[in-house]
Amino acid sequence: MRIEKTPSERTIAATFPFALLASILGTIAAGMLIGWHQIYPVNVAWLRKDPAVYQAGWEFLRRDAWHFPPTWLAHLDFPFGISAAYLDVIPLVAVPLKLFSAWLPDRFQYLGLYALLCLVLQTYFALRLVARFTSDQALVVIGALFFLGSPILLMRLYGHFSLCSQWLILAAVYCYFRPAPSVARYLWPFALLLAISAGITPYLSVMVLGIAMAALARIRLNTENRDSVPGPMHVVGAMGIFLACLLLSLGIFGFVTPGSMPTISANGYGAFSMNLVGPMNPSGPSLLFRSFPVFPYQRYEGYNYLGVGIIALGVFCLLCRPSLAIRLWRPPLRPLVIMSLVFFVLALSTEVTLGQTVLVNIPLPNIANRLLAVFRSSGRFFWPVHELLTLGALVGTLIAIPSLWAARTVLAVALLMQLSDVLPIARSIALESSRTVSTPLLAADWQTLAKSHQHLVVLPARQCDLLRTPGGDAAWPWFAGLAATSGMTLNSVHAARSSAASEAYNCRTLPGEIGRSDLQHDTAYVLGNSLALLAVARTRTHFCRRVDGFNLCTFNPENAWRSRALADQLTARNR
Repeated sequence: MRIEKTPSERTIAATFPFALLASILGTIAAGMLIGWHQIYPVNVAWLRKDPAVYQAGWEFLRRDAWHFPPTWLAHLDFPFGISAAYLDVIPLVAVPLKLFSAWLPDRFQYLGLYALLCLVLQTYFALRLVARFTSDQALVVIGALFFLGSPILLMRLYGHFSLCSQWLILAAVYCYFRPAPSVARYLWPFALLLAISAGITPYLSVMVLGIAMAALARIRLNTENRDSVPGPMHVVGAMGIFLACLLLSLGIFGFVTPGSMPTISANGYGAFSMNLVGPMNPSGPSLLFRSFPVFPYQRYEGYNYLGVGIIALGVFCLLCRPSLAIRLWRPPLRPLVIMSLVFFVLALSTEVTLGQTVLVNIPLPNIANRLLAVFRSSGRFFWPVHELLTLGALVGTLIAIPSLWAARTVLAVALLMQLSDVLPIARSIALESSRTVSTPLLAADWQTLAKSHQHLVVLPARQCDLLRTPGGDAAWPWFAGLAATSGMTLNSVHAARSSAASEAYNCRTLPGEIGRSDLQHDTAYVLGNSLALLAVARTRTHFCRRVDGFNLCTFNPENAWRSRALADQLTARNR
């Protein structure tokens, strides 16, 4: 298949500084949204909630010995271990940084820099993508800003930094429309994008795979030169290469760990889906639309709002040129349309909802449910459709308005509407990023734990009881950071999934040891109130006391008798 560059692309590529402009616009956006102090690598005070979990995973990873996969953490979820990939450390970044860990500061975070990189790359591929359809530099910049201010991208800047890598979708869409002199040169960028995306998050790798398969179908539907259309065996070979790149990268970066895979259950599948009103639902303040009530988890994981500007452009295009909808079924675009329908269905999940009404619940065999539950946050799968709808609204406007100045004016007005519409999200992100937090574990007892203890056990473990684990969900990064920097192991883990063996050990075996007074000499225990009372009543080897608001039991037979004071304190609190 031989496709020549269009005159518009040749013209703009020779004169337009894509990389420089993307760096400027992306950096300005990062400074406004997450803040310069947050980008500074030695500032860790702003890491709260999920970012604090990612940072704790990195602290374990940089100090642990090398294993295979290189993301394996032997000291976390002890004694079983877990891949840091399940703590969203962005393995593609974390593993190379581990090589230089000895030269990095003790207090070092890369999440702010990664968010900056994502915004720059989002802008870069948006510029390249829009430049495929117009040679006017003003229109290219205006169009790219729609993608830079995309609501689904902004929403992930609250802390899900691996999911800010939506530039991978734009890069794949650009490669779909990218001309190339041969089939091999047309397809190899998809293999590279699959390997990269699988080192960041499996969700985006599946989206890239869908677009790659659509690209493969596109060249099969090529009618310009039937002699250069790849045969069935070539198609099978290309699909095999795509899947090999995907699976190999998932294995190397620890998302797939044969023999130690976490439990995969259907819990939550369907709840984290997209609502049918999602594309029109701002889920908060909006310039024009009101928020529709939806099920709780759909407000965030199912968030797929298009924005006032894009919705207005889409309606405008269809009113001016209804035939544009029919042109979507032309052979070059047909695979993208089919792929979009597939992702739309996946985003809805088997429980299709409209507002707070369940329209249909599709029963599937148990094996199908288990396979789908691997990606339980199914609402994210609308993202490729979201980006294509944005692109379609922009390109449709350029087709519907032949006048250059009129097109500039319409797109500029729509952009102002779009940015005004998402301004509350941007302000909320900036406010969230500006908040700081510090560990309350300040007493000397914590700093000296590692001198006489190899292990730190928190009960109930976070994976067993999210509500009753000591300090609640917010406290896990404090204990994880303490264990990581002290060289201790930690049983409690904050991950989307955990192994069945880990759940049995932490949820049943370890609490049973407390009841039998079978506390280990090399282990320090942080216990919930009920378990602490049980330990005080039974132990003769550990000194239990209240430290910085937590119940800490350490091996100290000489002072074990003093634990009675903790029992009195807890009893008084319960009265």
